[in-house]
Amino acid sequence: MKRNDYTPSRAALPLTGLAILAVMGVFYVWLPGLYQNIMFIMIKVPAPRLFADWDWLPSSVKCWSHGVNVFVDNTCYTIFPHSSFNYSPLWLRARFLAPLEPWTVPIGIIMCVAWFTSLALLPQARTGRDQVLILATSLSCASFLALERMNVDVMLFLLIMVVIGLHRGPLLWRLAGYGLIILAGLLKFYPFVALILVLRERRAVAAMVMMAAAAALGALILSYPRELSWMLHNLPPNSFFTLQFGARDLPAGLAAMLALTARKLLHLTPPAMHALAKTTSSVILLVLTIETILLALRIGRRTDVAESFPRLSVRQSDLLITGAVLICGCFFAGQSVIYRAIFLTMLLPSLLILSHETCDGGTSQLVRSVCYAIVFVVWVPAIEVMLAVLRLTNIIPYGASAFDVMPESMAGFLLWVCSELAWWWIIALLLTILGGFVVRSPLWMKLVGRVGNGRTGAASP
Repeated sequence: MKRNDYTPSRAALPLTGLAILAVMGVFYVWLPGLYQNIMFIMIKVPAPRLFADWDWLPSSVKCWSHGVNVFVDNTCYTIFPHSSFNYSPLWLRARFLAPLEPWTVPIGIIMCVAWFTSLALLPQARTGRDQVLILATSLSCASFLALERMNVDVMLFLLIMVVIGLHRGPLLWRLAGYGLIILAGLLKFYPFVALILVLRERRAVAAMVMMAAAAALGALILSYPRELSWMLHNLPPNSFFTLQFGARDLPAGLAAMLALTARKLLHLTPPAMHALAKTTSSVILLVLTIETILLALRIGRRTDVAESFPRLSVRQSDLLITGAVLICGCFFAGQSVIYRAIFLTMLLPSLLILSHETCDGGTSQLVRSVCYAIVFVVWVPAIEVMLAVLRLTNIIPYGASAFDVMPESMAGFLLWVCSELAWWWIIALLLTILGGFVVRSPLWMKLVGRVGNGRTGAASP
């Protein structure tokens, strides 16, 4: 274990964030041109009005309650006209949201303050360098986009922080936390993976929670099959080269480039080009996934990451495991807008502590390299804009088809490739940590022990 005398204030991180929030508020009111320029650098696509994603919810509920099919056209939402609803249909039953539409800005400000305040609950940095890394991640492009739009993922971040707080309490508190995870899953689906925390429970409790989750999800599917179909149809288009992350980005982007090259050289028809891109993308994705899993297994066998993990406190490990499973779940389930990377802020402090707890210097450097990779990926949009300002690459608009817009320069291409490889490197270590947590969880050890004893007993004379 590394020792140092660095003792930062727990309030340093939230106070810094709140100060920047106040400054940006002043710029928005008194220097709107400067505000727009800063937001363009940070997120590339600032909305015409503040907290546009939150305004989306009450306007959708209001329209739906008036008989408008918002899955076709949300006529009550004027920030981006003719938008189609693509959230869980359960949101449309939250009629209490409709009267909150005029209060979008106050609610958004309260949520921003709550988010920055919640950062005080993260583990404290042990060194000044760690504090810089945590600060850089907390105030990154991903955070700016999430807070400027006030996407519902900010609320889910706060909800998960509450769940982690409840998870240290008695059984009743923990059950309440699992209930919140199930509610979050019904609203956004991906939070269901946070139920990995149930592996710390007794078998009966774990079975009860998982059955409750399955029943809740099944009831949602059976109750709103048509609306869920419409929702899936309305999911945003894939942007493999900007403002998103996911396992498909690198394979699909490389496949699109290859297909366009083949079309020019071999004079392929558009259907043939798309078929080639789809096949190539699937092959690359399969290879990358297998290699990443094998890499995670090698890291687990050849380093002491798994052995160092139990040295974390329960809260530190809960933050790391929950953030890791949310990021990995989003990464493999589909493409996510970069604001969902705010969950990297949740896991980074614990990951930095893990780098100090490991006894092997090589393992410590490996974990820290992932921490640096995290800071890099959440700042890529700003790096892309700065390269474009220097005329070293082009700015790729969000939502553009991979066949229409892609990096036009070597600098832009290298930035994109390095970003995608960094994501796969991050995922490899997170999979190692998740695997170590699962195989060392009380529930798994009891299950394996029972199977092992059963086999031994069967073989005994």
